[in-house]
Amino acid sequence: MFLTNMDHVPGYRVERVLGLCVGQTIRAKHVGKDIAAGLKQIVGG
Repeated sequence: MFLTNMDHVPGYRVERVLGLCVGQTIRAKHVGKDIAAGLKQIVGG
């Protein structure tokens, strides 16, 4: 079984397509780290 995002796989014949796989990721942010990162970007290091 090949997992690919192409319509075809070179050198192989596609017999069936099982469907589209979709995923989502939610990442929590830390307010203190965001503020510190913003200040570092403004000051330059």
